[in-house]
Amino acid sequence: KIQQLQKNKIVDEFYTLINFAKLGYSSYRTMIRLGKVTEEDQKRLIQYFYNHPNVLWLIECGGRWDLIINLLAKSPVQYNQFLLEIRNLFKEIIQDYELLLIIEGIYLGRGYLIEKTKETKKFPYFGKEILAEKLDDLDLQILNILAENARLNSVKIGSKLKVSNNTIILRIKELKKKGIIQGFKPLIHLEKIGYQGYKALIKLNPITEEKERILYGLLNLNKNIVGILRMIGQWN
Repeated sequence: KIQQLQKNKIVDEFYTLINFAKLGYSSYRTMIRLGKVTEEDQKRLIQYFYNHPNVLWLIECGGRWDLIINLLAKSPVQYNQFLLEIRNLFKEIIQDYELLLIIEGIYLGRGYLIEKTKETKKFPYFGKEILAEKLDDLDLQILNILAENARLNSVKIGSKLKVSNNTIILRIKELKKKGIIQGFKPLIHLEKIGYQGYKALIKLNPITEEKERILYGLLNLNKNIVGILRMIGQWN
């Protein structure tokens, strides 16, 4: 069944949910509005982000913003250096941008697929103040491989890294135990099954813990809502 889903391009690949906060990173969600640009200019900009080592993912979208970038940085200073780079390289292309610092992610599951009551899970990998774990080179190499292909087995990973598969199994178990690996997920092409993804930016004014709790409860009742992000910036 999985092979058939892949053949039909419904499921593209499988990736690993990594708690980047435990590696010392915070997630900076950067929304970009483009000016009047040529198709070639836009491709050049996207290629720059695609090749940038700190860009976790990039989305092209409609509405007020044209691009949304999720960038990982170890400090505001490092993130500001990224902003300086793009302003210098693409000052004729980028019209405006907005930063949202993510402090928590709450995954609500995909109840819309099977009409099932959703299981709420909290994934703090988007941020929060968590003591960074010390990992050696082998741990980081394993994470690097699993980030690209979560279905690769321990024998193939061990062969790539020239260590035994038992070593790989033990290391992955330890990474899970530490909360660095939080799960494995498929990348689903929603348009292939009649769905489209939307992001809604919400501002609570004034914001209170009670308002947040009520809002989370309401959102969790809706089977089409797959996740909530808590953010610092113009939007909550």
